[in-house]
Amino acid sequence: MKKKLEVARLIRDFVDRTDVGRFIITSRPELPFSDYTDFTSFKIKELNREEAHSLITKYGSAYKIEDRAKALLEELKARHDGPVESFLKNPLLASLLFQAFEFKSVIPVKRGVFYRQVFDALFETHDLNKETGYVREKKTGLHHDDFLRAVRAIAKLFRERRVVEVGANEFLEMAKTVSKSLCPDLSFTAEAFLGDVVNAVPIFVRDGQYVRWAHKSLMDYFLCEFLLRDYSESKEEALHANAFGIAAQTNENFLVLVHEADPILFAQAVTIPAITLLIKKYEQLVEVLPKTLPAELAGHAAVFFMNYEVVCSVKPFDYRSKFTNGYVPLMIYELTNGSLGIFLNGAAAALNVPALLGRVPRVKGYEIFRNYSKHLITPKSLDALQSSLGDADSFLDWRKSKDDWEAFEDEFQILMGMLHSSSLELFQPTSLMSLRDDLEILVATSLEARSRGF
Repeated sequence: MKKKLEVARLIRDFVDRTDVGRFIITSRPELPFSDYTDFTSFKIKELNREEAHSLITKYGSAYKIEDRAKALLEELKARHDGPVESFLKNPLLASLLFQAFEFKSVIPVKRGVFYRQVFDALFETHDLNKETGYVREKKTGLHHDDFLRAVRAIAKLFRERRVVEVGANEFLEMAKTVSKSLCPDLSFTAEAFLGDVVNAVPIFVRDGQYVRWAHKSLMDYFLCEFLLRDYSESKEEALHANAFGIAAQTNENFLVLVHEADPILFAQAVTIPAITLLIKKYEQLVEVLPKTLPAELAGHAAVFFMNYEVVCSVKPFDYRSKFTNGYVPLMIYELTNGSLGIFLNGAAAALNVPALLGRVPRVKGYEIFRNYSKHLITPKSLDALQSSLGDADSFLDWRKSKDDWEAFEDEFQILMGMLHSSSLELFQPTSLMSLRDDLEILVATSLEARSRGF
Protein backbone atom coordinates (compact mmCIF):
# COMPACT_ATOMS: atom_id res chain seq x y z
CA MET A 1 0.00 0.00 0.00
CA LYS A 2 2.88 2.35 0.77
CA LYS A 3 4.28 1.92 -2.76
CA LYS A 4 0.82 2.43 -4.24
CA LEU A 5 0.43 5.71 -2.39
CA GLU A 6 3.84 6.88 -3.60
CA VAL A 7 2.99 6.03 -7.21
CA ALA A 8 -0.36 7.80 -6.84
CA ARG A 9 1.42 10.89 -5.48
CA LEU A 10 3.79 10.94 -8.45
CA ILE A 11 0.90 10.57 -10.91
CA ARG A 12 -1.01 13.37 -9.19
CA ASP A 13 2.04 15.62 -9.28
CA PHE A 14 2.61 14.90 -12.99
CA VAL A 15 -1.03 15.61 -13.90
CA ASP A 16 -1.03 18.87 -11.93
CA ARG A 17 2.14 20.08 -13.64
CA THR A 18 0.91 19.34 -17.16
CA ASP A 19 -1.27 21.96 -18.85
CA VAL A 20 -2.14 19.91 -21.93
CA GLY A 21 -3.07 16.31 -22.60
CA ARG A 22 -5.68 13.85 -21.40
CA PHE A 23 -5.05 11.25 -18.73
CA ILE A 24 -6.66 7.85 -18.18
CA ILE A 25 -6.07 5.92 -14.95
CA THR A 26 -7.33 2.37 -14.49
CA SER A 27 -7.87 1.35 -10.89
CA ARG A 28 -10.39 -0.07 -8.48
CA PRO A 29 -12.70 2.64 -7.08
CA GLU A 30 -10.64 2.90 -3.92
CA LEU A 31 -8.23 5.30 -2.29
CA PRO A 32 -6.01 6.95 -3.31
CA PHE A 33 -7.44 7.27 -6.84
CA SER A 34 -11.08 7.59 -5.77
CA ASP A 35 -10.35 11.05 -4.34
CA TYR A 36 -9.25 12.44 -7.74
CA THR A 37 -12.43 14.47 -7.95
CA ASP A 38 -11.28 16.34 -11.06
CA PHE A 39 -11.34 13.05 -13.02
CA THR A 40 -14.50 11.59 -14.53
CA SER A 41 -15.14 8.04 -13.31
CA PHE A 42 -16.16 5.27 -15.68
CA LYS A 43 -17.00 1.63 -14.98
CA ILE A 44 -16.75 -1.46 -17.15
CA LYS A 45 -20.15 -2.11 -18.69
CA GLU A 46 -21.96 -4.87 -16.85
CA LEU A 47 -23.38 -7.91 -18.63
CA ASN A 48 -27.08 -7.74 -19.33
CA ARG A 49 -29.22 -10.81 -18.70
CA GLU A 50 -29.06 -12.01 -22.32
CA GLU A 51 -25.25 -11.75 -22.40
CA ALA A 52 -24.95 -13.63 -19.11
CA HIS A 53 -27.21 -16.41 -20.40
CA SER A 54 -25.14 -16.62 -23.57
CA LEU A 55 -21.98 -16.94 -21.49
CA ILE A 56 -23.47 -19.79 -19.45
CA THR A 57 -24.51 -21.56 -22.66
CA LYS A 58 -20.93 -21.29 -23.93
CA TYR A 59 -19.59 -22.75 -20.68
CA GLY A 60 -21.92 -25.70 -21.03
CA SER A 61 -20.82 -26.28 -24.61
CA ALA A 62 -17.11 -25.89 -23.84
CA TYR A 63 -17.19 -28.42 -21.00
CA LYS A 64 -19.70 -30.74 -22.70
CA ILE A 65 -22.30 -30.35 -19.96
CA GLU A 66 -24.99 -28.62 -21.98
CA ASP A 67 -27.72 -30.25 -19.90
CA ARG A 68 -26.46 -28.57 -16.71
CA ALA A 69 -26.21 -25.21 -18.47
CA LYS A 70 -29.77 -25.63 -19.73
CA ALA A 71 -30.98 -26.55 -16.21
CA LEU A 72 -29.32 -23.46 -14.74
CA LEU A 73 -30.85 -21.21 -17.40
CA GLU A 74 -34.30 -22.65 -16.69
CA GLU A 75 -33.83 -21.88 -13.00
CA LEU A 76 -32.63 -18.35 -13.77
CA LYS A 77 -35.65 -17.63 -15.96
CA ALA A 78 -37.88 -18.34 -12.98
CA ARG A 79 -35.80 -16.25 -10.56
CA HIS A 80 -35.36 -12.50 -10.40
CA ASP A 81 -33.68 -12.10 -7.00
CA GLY A 82 -31.43 -9.09 -6.51
CA PRO A 83 -28.36 -11.14 -5.44
CA VAL A 84 -28.71 -13.52 -8.40
CA GLU A 85 -29.01 -10.60 -10.80
CA SER A 86 -25.83 -9.09 -9.34
CA PHE A 87 -23.91 -12.34 -9.96
CA LEU A 88 -24.93 -12.35 -13.62
CA LYS A 89 -23.60 -8.85 -14.26
CA ASN A 90 -19.97 -9.93 -13.84
CA PRO A 91 -18.39 -12.56 -16.16
CA LEU A 92 -16.30 -14.17 -13.41
CA LEU A 93 -19.17 -14.30 -10.93
CA ALA A 94 -21.43 -15.72 -13.64
CA SER A 95 -18.88 -18.47 -14.24
CA LEU A 96 -18.62 -19.14 -10.50
CA LEU A 97 -22.42 -19.34 -10.30
CA PHE A 98 -22.33 -21.95 -13.06
CA GLN A 99 -19.63 -23.91 -11.23
CA ALA A 100 -21.54 -23.71 -7.94
CA PHE A 101 -24.74 -24.90 -9.65
CA GLU A 102 -22.84 -27.77 -11.27
CA PHE A 103 -21.67 -28.82 -7.81
CA LYS A 104 -25.03 -28.37 -6.09
CA SER A 105 -28.14 -27.84 -8.20
CA VAL A 106 -29.41 -24.93 -6.13
CA ILE A 107 -29.29 -21.21 -6.91
CA PRO A 108 -28.30 -19.40 -3.71
CA VAL A 109 -30.69 -16.81 -2.27
CA LYS A 110 -28.09 -14.68 -0.47
CA ARG A 111 -24.62 -13.54 -1.42
CA GLY A 112 -23.00 -15.26 1.54
CA VAL A 113 -24.63 -18.58 0.60
CA PHE A 114 -23.42 -18.06 -2.97
CA TYR A 115 -19.77 -17.59 -1.96
CA ARG A 116 -19.90 -20.51 0.45
CA GLN A 117 -21.33 -22.67 -2.33
CA VAL A 118 -18.57 -21.49 -4.66
CA PHE A 119 -15.90 -22.34 -2.09
CA ASP A 120 -17.43 -25.78 -1.50
CA ALA A 121 -17.49 -26.43 -5.24
CA LEU A 122 -13.87 -25.34 -5.68
CA PHE A 123 -12.73 -27.38 -2.68
CA GLU A 124 -14.56 -30.56 -3.58
CA THR A 125 -14.23 -30.63 -7.35
CA HIS A 126 -12.23 -27.96 -9.14
CA ASP A 127 -12.16 -28.75 -12.86
CA LEU A 128 -15.45 -28.76 -14.76
CA ASN A 129 -13.81 -30.66 -17.58
CA LYS A 130 -12.69 -33.51 -15.32
CA GLU A 131 -14.70 -36.62 -14.62
CA THR A 132 -17.46 -36.51 -12.01
CA GLY A 133 -16.08 -36.82 -8.51
CA TYR A 134 -12.61 -35.57 -9.47
CA VAL A 135 -10.96 -33.84 -6.51
CA ARG A 136 -7.53 -32.24 -6.64
CA GLU A 137 -5.07 -33.30 -3.95
CA LYS A 138 -4.55 -30.73 -1.19
CA LYS A 139 -0.85 -30.37 -0.41
CA THR A 140 -1.63 -28.89 3.01
CA GLY A 141 -3.62 -31.96 3.99
CA LEU A 142 -6.24 -29.71 5.59
CA HIS A 143 -9.84 -30.86 5.57
CA HIS A 144 -12.65 -28.55 4.46
CA ASP A 145 -13.36 -26.63 7.68
CA ASP A 146 -9.72 -26.11 8.63
CA PHE A 147 -8.84 -24.97 5.14
CA LEU A 148 -11.75 -22.52 5.27
CA ARG A 149 -10.50 -21.18 8.60
CA ALA A 150 -7.00 -20.63 7.17
CA VAL A 151 -8.44 -18.74 4.19
CA ARG A 152 -10.51 -16.56 6.52
CA ALA A 153 -7.34 -15.73 8.43
CA ILE A 154 -5.34 -14.75 5.36
CA ALA A 155 -8.24 -12.55 4.23
CA LYS A 156 -7.79 -10.68 7.50
CA LEU A 157 -4.08 -10.15 6.73
CA PHE A 158 -4.93 -8.81 3.28
CA ARG A 159 -7.39 -6.38 4.89
CA GLU A 160 -4.70 -5.15 7.27
CA ARG A 161 -2.58 -4.26 4.24
CA ARG A 162 -5.56 -2.79 2.33
CA VAL A 163 -4.57 -4.70 -0.82
CA VAL A 164 -5.90 -7.56 -2.96
CA GLU A 165 -2.50 -8.45 -4.42
CA VAL A 166 0.92 -9.07 -2.88
CA GLY A 167 4.27 -10.43 -3.98
CA ALA A 168 4.67 -14.20 -3.77
CA ASN A 169 7.27 -13.92 -1.02
CA GLU A 170 5.02 -11.67 1.04
CA PHE A 171 2.16 -14.13 0.56
CA LEU A 172 4.38 -16.90 1.93
CA GLU A 173 5.15 -14.77 5.00
CA MET A 174 1.44 -14.14 5.48
CA ALA A 175 0.75 -17.87 5.24
CA LYS A 176 3.37 -18.49 7.94
CA THR A 177 1.62 -15.95 10.15
CA VAL A 178 -1.63 -17.85 9.66
CA SER A 179 -0.13 -21.17 10.73
CA LYS A 180 1.95 -19.73 13.60
CA SER A 181 -0.37 -17.10 15.08
CA LEU A 182 -3.91 -16.91 13.74
CA CYS A 183 -4.44 -20.67 13.45
CA PRO A 184 -1.61 -22.20 15.52
CA ASP A 185 -3.46 -25.51 15.83
CA LEU A 186 -3.18 -26.06 12.06
CA SER A 187 0.00 -27.54 10.65
CA PHE A 188 0.98 -26.79 7.05
CA THR A 189 3.81 -25.18 5.13
CA ALA A 190 3.44 -21.80 3.48
CA GLU A 191 4.49 -23.25 0.13
CA ALA A 192 1.82 -25.95 0.34
CA PHE A 193 -0.85 -23.39 1.22
CA LEU A 194 0.12 -21.19 -1.72
CA GLY A 195 -0.05 -24.18 -4.03
CA ASP A 196 -3.48 -25.15 -2.76
CA VAL A 197 -5.13 -21.72 -3.03
CA VAL A 198 -3.78 -21.26 -6.55
CA ASN A 199 -4.23 -24.77 -7.95
CA ALA A 200 -6.30 -27.16 -5.84
CA VAL A 201 -8.81 -24.58 -4.59
CA PRO A 202 -8.24 -21.68 -7.01
CA ILE A 203 -9.50 -18.68 -5.07
CA PHE A 204 -6.17 -16.94 -5.83
CA VAL A 205 -4.37 -16.31 -9.10
CA ARG A 206 -0.60 -16.26 -9.48
CA ASP A 207 0.67 -13.76 -12.04
CA GLY A 208 4.45 -13.97 -12.25
CA GLN A 209 5.82 -12.86 -8.89
CA TYR A 210 2.46 -11.66 -7.63
CA VAL A 211 -0.48 -13.42 -6.02
CA ARG A 212 -3.96 -11.89 -6.01
CA TRP A 213 -7.49 -12.87 -5.15
CA ALA A 214 -9.36 -14.30 -8.13
CA HIS A 215 -12.03 -11.69 -7.38
CA LYS A 216 -12.15 -9.06 -4.65
CA SER A 217 -15.64 -10.18 -3.68
CA LEU A 218 -14.18 -13.52 -2.58
CA MET A 219 -11.91 -11.70 -0.14
CA ASP A 220 -14.95 -9.75 1.09
CA TYR A 221 -16.76 -13.00 1.85
CA PHE A 222 -13.90 -14.57 3.79
CA LEU A 223 -13.29 -11.30 5.62
CA CYS A 224 -16.96 -11.19 6.63
CA GLU A 225 -16.70 -14.74 7.89
CA PHE A 226 -13.54 -13.88 9.85
CA LEU A 227 -15.28 -10.93 11.51
CA LEU A 228 -18.32 -12.95 12.51
CA ARG A 229 -16.57 -16.20 13.47
CA ASP A 230 -12.98 -15.49 14.46
CA TYR A 231 -12.49 -11.84 15.40
CA SER A 232 -11.86 -11.63 19.14
CA GLU A 233 -12.19 -7.86 19.65
CA SER A 234 -15.36 -5.73 19.40
CA LYS A 235 -17.21 -6.69 16.24
CA GLU A 236 -19.30 -3.53 16.55
CA GLU A 237 -16.25 -1.26 16.56
CA ALA A 238 -14.60 -3.07 13.65
CA LEU A 239 -17.77 -2.92 11.56
CA HIS A 240 -18.39 0.73 12.44
CA ALA A 241 -14.85 1.66 11.34
CA ASN A 242 -15.41 0.12 7.93
CA ALA A 243 -18.91 1.47 7.26
CA PHE A 244 -18.72 5.26 7.51
CA GLY A 245 -17.40 7.90 5.12
CA ILE A 246 -15.17 6.94 2.21
CA ALA A 247 -14.81 3.40 3.64
CA ALA A 248 -18.48 2.74 2.88
CA GLN A 249 -17.79 2.91 -0.87
CA THR A 250 -14.79 0.61 -0.96
CA ASN A 251 -16.37 -1.91 1.44
CA GLU A 252 -19.85 -2.11 -0.05
CA ASN A 253 -19.85 -5.83 -0.88
CA PHE A 254 -18.29 -6.70 2.49
CA LEU A 255 -20.96 -4.64 4.26
CA VAL A 256 -23.77 -6.28 2.28
CA LEU A 257 -22.44 -9.70 3.31
CA VAL A 258 -22.29 -8.71 6.99
CA HIS A 259 -25.77 -7.20 6.85
CA GLU A 260 -27.19 -10.40 5.33
CA ALA A 261 -25.38 -12.64 7.82
CA ASP A 262 -26.13 -10.67 11.00
CA PRO A 263 -28.64 -7.82 10.51
CA ILE A 264 -28.84 -7.24 14.28
CA LEU A 265 -25.09 -6.61 14.51
CA PHE A 266 -25.28 -4.30 11.49
CA ALA A 267 -28.18 -2.34 12.95
CA GLN A 268 -26.39 -1.97 16.28
CA ALA A 269 -23.00 -0.98 14.82
CA VAL A 270 -23.98 0.96 11.71
CA THR A 271 -27.62 1.72 10.97
CA ILE A 272 -28.72 3.09 14.36
CA PRO A 273 -25.54 5.21 14.91
CA ALA A 274 -25.74 6.57 11.33
CA ILE A 275 -29.40 7.52 11.73
CA THR A 276 -28.62 9.18 15.05
CA LEU A 277 -25.87 11.29 13.47
CA LEU A 278 -28.10 12.35 10.59
CA ILE A 279 -30.98 13.30 12.87
CA LYS A 280 -28.60 15.30 15.07
CA LYS A 281 -27.34 17.11 11.96
CA TYR A 282 -30.92 17.82 10.86
CA GLU A 283 -31.86 19.24 14.26
CA GLN A 284 -28.80 21.49 14.21
CA LEU A 285 -29.77 22.77 10.76
CA VAL A 286 -33.32 23.52 11.86
CA GLU A 287 -31.88 25.67 14.64
CA VAL A 288 -29.34 27.42 12.41
CA LEU A 289 -31.51 28.26 9.39
CA PRO A 290 -33.16 31.70 9.74
CA LYS A 291 -36.82 31.67 10.74
CA THR A 292 -37.40 34.33 8.07
CA LEU A 293 -36.89 31.81 5.26
CA PRO A 294 -40.02 30.46 3.55
CA ALA A 295 -41.06 27.33 5.47
CA GLU A 296 -40.91 25.01 2.44
CA LEU A 297 -37.47 26.25 1.35
CA ALA A 298 -36.13 25.97 4.92
CA GLY A 299 -37.42 22.40 5.12
CA HIS A 300 -35.81 21.48 1.81
CA ALA A 301 -32.52 23.08 2.86
CA ALA A 302 -32.47 21.19 6.17
CA VAL A 303 -33.10 17.86 4.43
CA PHE A 304 -30.54 18.50 1.69
CA PHE A 305 -27.74 19.63 4.00
CA MET A 306 -28.47 16.76 6.38
CA ASN A 307 -27.46 14.47 3.51
CA TYR A 308 -24.86 16.57 1.67
CA GLU A 309 -22.22 19.23 2.13
CA VAL A 310 -21.32 21.82 -0.50
CA VAL A 311 -17.76 23.16 -0.54
CA CYS A 312 -16.85 26.41 -2.27
CA SER A 313 -13.42 27.52 -3.44
CA VAL A 314 -11.88 30.25 -5.59
CA LYS A 315 -8.43 28.63 -5.58
CA PRO A 316 -7.01 25.12 -5.93
CA PHE A 317 -8.67 23.26 -3.10
CA ASP A 318 -7.55 20.07 -1.42
CA TYR A 319 -10.89 18.29 -1.35
CA ARG A 320 -9.24 15.37 0.38
CA SER A 321 -9.25 17.42 3.58
CA LYS A 322 -12.98 16.80 3.78
CA PHE A 323 -12.31 13.10 4.33
CA THR A 324 -11.18 13.93 7.84
CA ASN A 325 -14.67 15.26 8.51
CA GLY A 326 -16.28 12.07 7.25
CA TYR A 327 -17.53 13.38 3.91
CA VAL A 328 -17.38 11.50 0.62
CA PRO A 329 -16.63 13.47 -2.60
CA LEU A 330 -19.26 13.00 -5.31
CA MET A 331 -18.93 15.70 -7.98
CA ILE A 332 -17.17 18.95 -8.76
CA TYR A 333 -18.70 21.86 -10.68
CA GLU A 334 -15.97 23.94 -12.30
CA LEU A 335 -16.93 27.61 -12.50
CA THR A 336 -15.19 30.60 -14.08
CA ASN A 337 -13.55 31.74 -10.87
CA GLY A 338 -13.54 28.62 -8.75
CA SER A 339 -15.49 25.46 -8.10
CA LEU A 340 -18.25 23.86 -6.07
CA GLY A 341 -17.81 20.40 -4.60
CA ILE A 342 -20.75 18.18 -3.61
CA PHE A 343 -19.97 15.80 -0.74
CA LEU A 344 -22.04 13.04 0.82
CA ASN A 345 -22.37 13.02 4.60
CA GLY A 346 -20.37 10.05 5.94
CA ALA A 347 -23.36 8.86 7.98
CA ALA A 348 -25.54 8.92 4.86
CA ALA A 349 -22.85 6.87 3.11
CA ALA A 350 -23.09 4.33 5.93
CA LEU A 351 -26.80 3.88 5.21
CA ASN A 352 -26.21 3.06 1.54
CA VAL A 353 -26.07 -0.70 2.09
CA PRO A 354 -29.29 -1.00 4.16
CA ALA A 355 -30.91 1.31 1.60
CA LEU A 356 -29.77 -0.93 -1.27
CA LEU A 357 -31.24 -3.90 0.58
CA GLY A 358 -34.53 -2.08 1.05
CA ARG A 359 -34.16 -1.69 4.83
CA VAL A 360 -33.89 2.12 4.88
CA PRO A 361 -36.12 4.25 2.62
CA ARG A 362 -34.74 7.15 0.61
CA VAL A 363 -36.17 9.35 -2.11
CA LYS A 364 -34.87 10.79 -5.34
CA GLY A 365 -33.36 14.23 -4.91
CA TYR A 366 -35.56 15.27 -7.79
CA GLU A 367 -38.45 15.39 -5.32
CA ILE A 368 -36.78 18.53 -3.93
CA PHE A 369 -34.82 19.76 -6.95
CA ARG A 370 -37.89 19.93 -9.20
CA ASN A 371 -39.30 22.74 -7.04
CA TYR A 372 -36.48 24.93 -8.30
CA SER A 373 -36.26 23.84 -11.94
CA LYS A 374 -37.95 27.09 -12.99
CA HIS A 375 -34.83 28.97 -11.91
CA LEU A 376 -32.79 29.34 -15.08
CA ILE A 377 -29.18 28.36 -14.46
CA THR A 378 -26.82 30.41 -16.62
CA PRO A 379 -23.07 31.03 -16.55
CA LYS A 380 -23.88 34.48 -15.20
CA SER A 381 -25.96 33.14 -12.31
CA LEU A 382 -23.30 30.55 -11.46
CA ASP A 383 -20.57 33.18 -11.50
CA ALA A 384 -22.77 35.35 -9.26
CA LEU A 385 -23.13 32.40 -6.89
CA GLN A 386 -19.37 31.84 -6.85
CA SER A 387 -18.73 35.56 -6.32
CA SER A 388 -21.19 35.64 -3.43
CA LEU A 389 -19.78 32.58 -1.72
CA GLY A 390 -16.14 33.43 -2.37
CA ASP A 391 -13.69 31.11 -0.66
CA ALA A 392 -16.18 30.18 2.03
CA ASP A 393 -15.42 26.45 2.17
CA SER A 394 -18.80 25.29 3.51
CA PHE A 395 -22.00 26.55 1.88
CA LEU A 396 -23.48 27.09 5.36
CA ASP A 397 -20.83 27.20 8.06
CA TRP A 398 -19.39 30.62 7.19
CA ARG A 399 -22.72 32.40 7.71
CA LYS A 400 -22.52 34.03 11.14
CA SER A 401 -24.42 37.33 10.93
CA LYS A 402 -27.85 38.28 9.62
CA ASP A 403 -26.23 39.87 6.57
CA ASP A 404 -24.52 36.60 5.69
CA TRP A 405 -27.93 34.93 5.33
CA GLU A 406 -29.55 37.61 3.17
CA ALA A 407 -28.62 35.99 -0.14
CA PHE A 408 -29.09 32.40 1.04
CA GLU A 409 -32.55 31.96 -0.50
CA ASP A 410 -31.33 32.92 -3.99
CA GLU A 411 -28.10 30.95 -3.62
CA PHE A 412 -29.91 27.82 -2.47
CA GLN A 413 -32.34 28.01 -5.38
CA ILE A 414 -29.44 28.28 -7.84
CA LEU A 415 -27.74 25.31 -6.17
CA MET A 416 -30.91 23.21 -6.39
CA GLY A 417 -31.31 24.22 -10.03
CA MET A 418 -27.76 23.04 -10.70
CA LEU A 419 -28.62 19.63 -9.25
CA HIS A 420 -31.96 19.34 -11.06
CA SER A 421 -30.74 16.65 -13.47
CA SER A 422 -28.49 14.82 -10.99
CA SER A 423 -29.20 11.34 -9.61
CA LEU A 424 -28.64 12.28 -5.96
CA GLU A 425 -30.88 10.58 -3.40
CA LEU A 426 -31.99 11.76 0.02
CA PHE A 427 -32.85 10.24 3.38
CA GLN A 428 -35.83 11.89 5.07
CA PRO A 429 -35.61 12.69 8.81
CA THR A 430 -39.16 11.61 9.66
CA SER A 431 -38.74 8.12 8.18
CA LEU A 432 -35.30 7.80 9.80
CA MET A 433 -36.68 8.63 13.25
CA SER A 434 -39.43 6.03 12.93
CA LEU A 435 -37.02 3.40 11.66
CA ARG A 436 -34.53 4.06 14.48
CA ASP A 437 -37.24 3.49 17.09
CA ASP A 438 -38.18 0.17 15.49
CA LEU A 439 -34.56 -0.97 15.17
CA GLU A 440 -33.71 -0.10 18.77
CA ILE A 441 -36.57 -2.29 19.99
CA LEU A 442 -35.52 -5.09 17.62
CA VAL A 443 -31.88 -4.96 18.72
CA ALA A 444 -32.73 -4.80 22.42
CA THR A 445 -35.06 -7.79 22.12
CA SER A 446 -32.48 -9.83 20.21
CA LEU A 447 -29.58 -8.99 22.53
CA GLU A 448 -31.65 -9.82 25.60
CA ALA A 449 -32.60 -13.18 24.13
CA ARG A 450 -29.01 -13.94 23.11
CA SER A 451 -27.68 -13.14 26.57
CA ARG A 452 -29.74 -15.79 28.34
CA GLY A 453 -27.70 -18.62 29.77
CA PHE A 454 -27.57 -22.09 28.27
